[in-house]
Amino acid sequence: MIDTHTHLYQPKFDSDRDEAVERCFAEGVDTLLLPNIDLESVPRVLGMMEKWPDSCFGMMGLHPCHIGEGWEVELEEIRRVLDSPPEGKKFVAVGEIGLDLYWERKHIEAQREAFRIQVGWAKERELPIVIHVRNAWEELFEEIDKLKEDLKELDNLKLFSNQVQEIIKYNNATEYISGPAARDYVEPHLFEDKAIKLTWFDYSGYKEYPQLWGEFTHGVTILDLLFNCGKEAHQYMRYVPS
Repeated sequence: MIDTHTHLYQPKFDSDRDEAVERCFAEGVDTLLLPNIDLESVPRVLGMMEKWPDSCFGMMGLHPCHIGEGWEVELEEIRRVLDSPPEGKKFVAVGEIGLDLYWERKHIEAQREAFRIQVGWAKERELPIVIHVRNAWEELFEEIDKLKEDLKELDNLKLFSNQVQEIIKYNNATEYISGPAARDYVEPHLFEDKAIKLTWFDYSGYKEYPQLWGEFTHGVTILDLLFNCGKEAHQYMRYVPS
């Protein structure tokens, strides 16, 4: 399994980081993706990449919550790191980038500019982007509208398919099971070319399971089932590979 977004490199995990990583491995989580947040966190991301080179894969970017005075200098330093990964390694995405207005709005224009710059990085280097957004959906959509051509040229959707294939091959798997909504962006021929079976999951008739709030919501991510039901989640799964 893959943890697609973890900040396990943060200082609060210093006392038991090794144990936490070992627990991940023991439970079958053998790949950890590490989105960077600021210049101070860079050595920590690199440290995990170097300590667990076959399992920890870093991203490089400046998180919107860490954009303040002097952000331009910090961003440039992060760009330098993006272009000089550890020997034999590469960063898998530009991230974590985006907009966050939860705490305050005074840096919104700086956040917007930093977002545009980092999307440009991704376009130049043909990397996907990992977006963080909180209390700023309208503003994010405005930026996406402005960057439509850049995002189109970036072709994140093709990159998504290619990177999924790499992960599948790395783990010696032969099949990718996807929700039906992904038909809008997953490119089947890219999987066929690599002899990977692409299966579209059918959610109709799916057994309802206990959710914490409100009426049952269908068609959500498997993470919702796992977080709500834990070890009992398998009882609600219709498709279990042999």
